[in-house]
Amino acid sequence: MRIAHDELGHKGYFPVRAHVRERYFWHDMDTDIRWYLRTCHQCQICLLGHQRIPQTVPFVPGLFFKCHIDVMLMSAVSEGKKAIAQGRCATTSYPEWRSFAKHGIRHIKISAYNSRANGLVERKHFDVRESLMKACGKKPNKWALKAHAVFWAERVTAKRHLGMSPYRMVHGCEPVLPLDFEQATWLVPPMQPPMSTEELIATRARQIEKRDEDIEAMRERVTQFRAKAAERMLRSYRGLKAPESVAPGTLVLVKNSRIELKHNRKPKPRWLGPFIVLRRHSGGSYILAELDSSVLVDRVAAARVRLYHARADVRYNVKQIVENAPKYVWERANAPQAVDDEEEVEDEEGEPPREESQA
Repeated sequence: MRIAHDELGHKGYFPVRAHVRERYFWHDMDTDIRWYLRTCHQCQICLLGHQRIPQTVPFVPGLFFKCHIDVMLMSAVSEGKKAIAQGRCATTSYPEWRSFAKHGIRHIKISAYNSRANGLVERKHFDVRESLMKACGKKPNKWALKAHAVFWAERVTAKRHLGMSPYRMVHGCEPVLPLDFEQATWLVPPMQPPMSTEELIATRARQIEKRDEDIEAMRERVTQFRAKAAERMLRSYRGLKAPESVAPGTLVLVKNSRIELKHNRKPKPRWLGPFIVLRRHSGGSYILAELDSSVLVDRVAAARVRLYHARADVRYNVKQIVENAPKYVWERANAPQAVDDEEEVEDEEGEPPREESQA
């Protein structure tokens, strides 16, 4: 089997079986061939494709109870600014933004190369960046002057899955746009004249009132949309499901996400490892160690982990590795972190967050 597989191009099951079957036969030959192919190290680190974590439906909080925040680096410096810090309400997607500045805020970090964990704001980076570049035309260094208009448009544009804009969901009424002054329309529900003073006041109050039942109905619509998105993802990525939970001491491979957008990626391995699983974090990510017991400082997202099939059954003393690891490793490993397997959020158009390279 070694000659038929390793020395003849690392082919799949059918070619290897054909070579072996022409010359040999033994009981359970097919099972042994499948086992040998499954445990080939070179084939495992060169596997194609991605694994996906089944999308769950997280709790939908009230207005601004939870926000997703991220920083987007711009390609050109504008007015002395290089980046945009953007935050979005988890329920309404209402954006707030500022030019990049360090405020010393201790924030929750996502795992490396796992932008999907912060998908609600990561996906919006693409829309905002495209709008800024289109508004700037041939002068990309003027994006700081256009950012106010772009984010205002983000707030007042209706979302397809909710049927209303983030502005209306937050303030309870539609915004007044420049076209309203031109056309003398105020984008409010039509009134039925004649109306009494009491009816007019009640109508105006209804337009700006954020009643509990309105917010609850909005949260229900967001929950339904996310539930449908989770079902759609489960159908789309059937067969690419990542292992739900890997026990300590298990050998795994880690997706080499660093090379995915590079032009010289073809000769490089797509998976790195094997590594030893030491612990599964409450957020879903893993703490891994090299075979020489060196603990990796950064946690690894569950979607980047694949089981490694070893030919020899080797047991690793996880307890000893944990006890011998430096203290600073566990201080960093136990820092607060986003929940990797619950925050993959599709946008209003039904598209998953775009995966971008991270430095």
